[in-house]
Amino acid sequence: MVFRGFPLSTSEVESSDPLNGLLLVGCDHGDPMGLGRALGLLHRLQPDVVLLELSPYARSFRARRQGQLLKALTHRVSHAARALSMAPRLAHRHPEVVRIRRQICLPYEYRAARKYASSRGARIVLCDSSAFSGRCLASWPEMLSWENLLSILSGPGRRDGHEDGYSRARRALGEPLEEGGIWTRSVEDRWGPWWDRRERHLARTAWTALHILQPRSPLYLGGWQHLLPGRRRSTLRGLLCIPSGRCLLLPDDFSSKSIPAQMSAEQSR
Repeated sequence: MVFRGFPLSTSEVESSDPLNGLLLVGCDHGDPMGLGRALGLLHRLQPDVVLLELSPYARSFRARRQGQLLKALTHRVSHAARALSMAPRLAHRHPEVVRIRRQICLPYEYRAARKYASSRGARIVLCDSSAFSGRCLASWPEMLSWENLLSILSGPGRRDGHEDGYSRARRALGEPLEEGGIWTRSVEDRWGPWWDRRERHLARTAWTALHILQPRSPLYLGGWQHLLPGRRRSTLRGLLCIPSGRCLLLPDDFSSKSIPAQMSAEQSR
């Protein structure tokens, strides 16, 4: 079956039924409560297709290597702790070490989607760019090096501020577009040209999957930054022309009152 290319006009997007039903859910990738939250979300909303901000290469790499990399991390952290006369128990609980451990493992968004899909017969689509993932994973040897871990353990580490991150996300997503958005700008200022290429890949993959699969209740689960409307840089939400009413954050209350009317109608079928 052959499909046209990725739509470039707002009118074309608005006429597409699969996109009209798409719900975007933003998350913090390092959320320590993310697995339970994501699984609860999926069972409550019951999507038939779950689009994930994860690339096929990143999934394959972690599935093959996470055991080996976690062992290497444990060994090197213990070694660095001894060099610093630090209790290994405290070293392994260091906030930055915990972040690295989470980064190595298959993300909770994927694990939740896989568990949900196996019980509900839903489809999972990996939307991210493998080329982008390869670029990020190329920095892992340096991240896991003994020198880097020694430097990390020598400092206090950042506080695990995921709820603060979600508060920032709520402010950014709630900004009126005409005001320019100080929170949105502060996020966009951190992005480079690579962001545009990645967003277009995410959007193109999502658009193609929705038109091939024709789901009734599709849901996207990924980083909340992709839910920003996009002003200086492209975003998934902007490229797919998704209104703010269908953009939600993972920790929010997904009661029937908080789900967009169209989404609620789909769930009742």
